[in-house]
Amino acid sequence: MLRNRLAFALLAMAFCTAGGAAQAQSTCQIEEAQRLFGMKPRPVAAISDMLDACDAAHSTDFRVPLFRGVMERDAGHQPEAAQLLEQSRQLAPKEAVPALELAFTLEKSEPKKARALYVEVLAADPNSRPALLGLARLIRSEGDVDHAQQIYQRLLASNPKDIDALNGMAWVEMSEGRRDGARAMLDQALVLEPNNADALIGLTQVSQIYRYELEVGGGFVSTGSGSSASMGANLRAILDGRSSIEIGGGHYTNELPTVTVAGRSVLPSYNARVGYTYQNPKSFNVGLSYEFRAHSDAPGEHWVEPSASVYLTDFLQAFASYRQGFGAPQWDNWLGRTGLAASITENWQIVGTAYVAGQHDYNNYQPLASWSVDVNYFGSRGGGSLQCGLRLHADTEQRRSACTGDRSGHRPICVGPRRLAFLSE
Repeated sequence: MLRNRLAFALLAMAFCTAGGAAQAQSTCQIEEAQRLFGMKPRPVAAISDMLDACDAAHSTDFRVPLFRGVMERDAGHQPEAAQLLEQSRQLAPKEAVPALELAFTLEKSEPKKARALYVEVLAADPNSRPALLGLARLIRSEGDVDHAQQIYQRLLASNPKDIDALNGMAWVEMSEGRRDGARAMLDQALVLEPNNADALIGLTQVSQIYRYELEVGGGFVSTGSGSSASMGANLRAILDGRSSIEIGGGHYTNELPTVTVAGRSVLPSYNARVGYTYQNPKSFNVGLSYEFRAHSDAPGEHWVEPSASVYLTDFLQAFASYRQGFGAPQWDNWLGRTGLAASITENWQIVGTAYVAGQHDYNNYQPLASWSVDVNYFGSRGGGSLQCGLRLHADTEQRRSACTGDRSGHRPICVGPRRLAFLSE
């Protein structure tokens, strides 16, 4: 919907000044091609034939590569579209339309170049609505929701019925965890245009936005050393569009010694943790967490863990963390973790992780290396959410299992965790 509106509106703006060389070439019917280009549905074959005639006549009208570029983009051929739109821009450097269409095409693949093009258009025309909307989309995706909100508010002050600005404001509200505000903006957009695709998509997402999330769960672990049941809870609160905090804790019925992909440890009787995360959407995340682990027959244990991740692409994320344990000498340990997370589809994700751990009472900090591969599914049903996954891992002794156990030779039995989420705005 936004793509069509952009193409039709921008072309109509610019073509009142176009013509020139093309009109002098009777074999190049660019004006008729322009008329057909604005039709719904667009007669692509007829337009392509006319553009072929323009090429045969050696036309230098910027609209020839412009029309071709937009049609290539609509067909999903992004590189070809970008090349043609750049050609159009070179033919008419003072025209806003080629720059705007090129920027729109590059928003996902080359956001920095797209941003520079929008800024270039705004330098010539500070009130260019398409450039303002494009710039707002880009800076919103970078996490600068305050700046994006200012642009949308400026557009709505000029025209309270600007559907694209209303939709943009809705996404700002969602990024801040304000579900009611987002829904109000989307409802306004749908009153103005009941079948607006962007607003309808927004409504499917807004029901999944929560400012607070309380997750409770439990599990059961059985190894050669015994078995233990667990229960716990975790509360996550969104502070703003970039920051969130988590507070949680749990209880284990038996303090089992374990060896997992994360190293050697002893399950605590009780644990409590608090964490803070700062995220720049589709760019990077940083976090810091602290956990206290209480043991019935040993001193308390402390874990501190800074972490960071960066998006290499929109669908590939690299992450790393370092955890330091301290307290009594037996709790003097460390854990390094790094890996990649790839979103295959909207619902499926594959995560590969490598671990290196060391502990005071395990051969004087002898490194314990391991790895894991997780395949996760995320979905929703009704008002709830569903998450499940499968893990394959191996440690330095190359014992592989679908869940975490010890090295005693006994077959591990792992159940859980089973989680129930309570969500609130």
